[in-house]
Amino acid sequence: QTTSLTVNRGGLLGGNGDIYGDVIVYGTISPGHSIGTLTVNGSVDFMPGSTYAVELAPGGISDLLRVNGEVTIDDARLLVSLRRSLYATGDRWRILEASEGIHGRFSSIDTTFTSETLSLRQQVYGGKMDLVLSRTPYVTFGDTENGTAVGAALDSILPTAAGSMAGLLINMDFAMARRQVATTLRELSPGM
Repeated sequence: QTTSLTVNRGGLLGGNGDIYGDVIVYGTISPGHSIGTLTVNGSVDFMPGSTYAVELAPGGISDLLRVNGEVTIDDARLLVSLRRSLYATGDRWRILEASEGIHGRFSSIDTTFTSETLSLRQQVYGGKMDLVLSRTPYVTFGDTENGTAVGAALDSILPTAAGSMAGLLINMDFAMARRQVATTLRELSPGM
């Protein structure tokens, strides 16, 4: 138990469990060992240059910082790790809860992955913050008639894709640059 805990620049506060007291973050907070929950019984202040690192997994499973107090975010960044899987527009993850409200937003969302098709945005409401996923449809990467047709077909099967088709779509989402996605669409048969 403490009245105040400071995470200095370059420092990391991570793991599961409870902290009793206020937390001032100049470094990084990362709940869980892999995915888990860290509870702060006090306030949390994300100071300029600080980082909140979270991991997301399929099915809305994510790290969570639960604060029994208020959270203030001042020019801090979010660092997101997203497990490789198929995701749909509107998939969401609860990453922050504060019983006395969330003041501010993270100034940037940085990811440990590169994707031309997937993006995340913050949604704050009622003392909760979710990350919500959006997809850029494959059809928009088509640069030929065939590529556009294949892209539209892949968009329509995305939620139910399995096996090698799911593997292809995951690679398109997580391992291909824009040009590679367009080339893949051009070279696939719409009949697939």
